[in-house]
Amino acid sequence: MRIIDLGGPLYEGMWSYAPPYPKFKVKEIPMPDWVDYKVWQEEFVGLCSQTGTYIQTPAHFLGYEKSYPLNQVPIENLFMLDTYVIKLDWNKLDKKDGRPFISAEDLENSGFGEDLGKEKGLIVSTGWGQFWKEDYFFEKSHFFKKDAIDWIINKNPYLLSSDSPLWDNLKNPEGFFGDFFEADILMLAPCVNLEKIKKEKVKVVALPLKIEGKNCGCPCRPLAIEE
Repeated sequence: MRIIDLGGPLYEGMWSYAPPYPKFKVKEIPMPDWVDYKVWQEEFVGLCSQTGTYIQTPAHFLGYEKSYPLNQVPIENLFMLDTYVIKLDWNKLDKKDGRPFISAEDLENSGFGEDLGKEKGLIVSTGWGQFWKEDYFFEKSHFFKKDAIDWIINKNPYLLSSDSPLWDNLKNPEGFFGDFFEADILMLAPCVNLEKIKKEKVKVVALPLKIEGKNCGCPCRPLAIEE
C-alpha cells in the first residue's frame, strides 16, 4: 500500500482567494492564567472554508435552500472512495487569456471511458500542484472549458478533484458552475502531488472538520491510497 498526501500546506503568506477571503496567519495565544505550568497554543487566523485544500458541497453555489451543508455528507462516502485518475500535462495544454485550459477533447483523448455512476470519484491531474508555493500558483493555474465540465458531468462522478485553485476563466467565464453543482458533485481542490499517483484507480480519503450548521465547505487533508 502506498499513501500520497494530496493536501497543500498552510502557512503565513500563502496564496488566497481575493478579498473578502482572509489571509491565513498563525498567532500564538497567551498562556492561560489558570495553569501554573508553561503551555503553547496557536490561533489559526483567517481560516475559512476555502483555505488551502478544501472539500465543498453544491451549497457553495446553490445556497442551503437548494443544497446541503458538508456535515450532512455521510462520512463513509469520504473514506476510501474509489476514484479514477486522468493525467494531463499542464505544460501541453492550449491557452486562452494567458492561462492553460482543459477541454473535452483533452479528456476524451486520455482514453478514460468509465461511467462513474455517482459511486466513484474522479481526479483530473495536470501536475500544477507542484507550484503551490509559487507567487503565480493562483493566477496562472489551468481552468476548465465548459465542454470539459459537461464531459465530466456525463461521467456522473460523486466527487471531482483537480490541482487548480481557479476552475473557471475570470476574464471570460465559461459559466459552468450552475450545471456542475446542479449535478450534485462534491468539489475537492486544489490538491498537490496528483502527478505522483502512479495507478489509474486509487482510494481517496477526504475528511473535513466536523462543523455543525451552515458550512458549505471546509479545509481538509486528503489522501490517495494505492493498493
